[in-house]
Parts: sequence; structure tokens; C-alpha cells
Amino acid sequence: MLALWAEMNLALADEFRDGNAPAHTARLPVAQRAVQALPDTVNEYYFQGDAAPRERELVSWLREEQRRVGQQGFIGFGISLRMAHALKEHMARVPERV
Repeated sequence: MLALWAEMNLALADEFRDGNAPAHTARLPVAQRAVQALPDTVNEYYFQGDAAPRERELVSWLREEQRRVGQQGFIGFGISLRMAHALKEHMARVPERV
């Protein structure tokens, strides 16, 4: 697993795993190490992931601005998922923000 600082083309954190480790498991520690590795001059944080980082712990950590571990404040994020029928129905129930 590799966490990159896209603008600088720099690896911030990595984790070598066994070949049979599921891609969606334990992404949070790597994300936390990556954010902690950024220099103090960075003041905006964004996370982008594919369907693999959909784990509840990582998403909760990204949403929580008063984190016990890692940088405090807003971290914008986007995670792509395959649009299943049940997901589409659930999203239709979420009100739009004004």
C-alpha cells in the first residue's frame, strides 16, 4: 500500500503486505502516517481513494475534525464506488446541502 503526495510526486507512507491481504483492510494507519509526514507548511488536506478504502474506520477518521490521532481540522475526501442499485437508492434519500 502506498500513500502519495500527488502535487510533489512523493511517497509519504507505505506498507508492504502479504499477497493474500485484502486491499480494503487497515488503510487507516497508513493514511494517518501519511498526514503526519507532511511538513508544517501544508495547511490543506485532501484524500482520494478508490473503492478499497471504504472501511468505516478510515471514513470516520476523515470526517472527524477533532481527531485523537493526526492532523486536526477539515480533510476533504473522495472515494469512488461502483454504483449499485441499493447505493443509488440510499443516495437519493440524502438531502442536498444548500
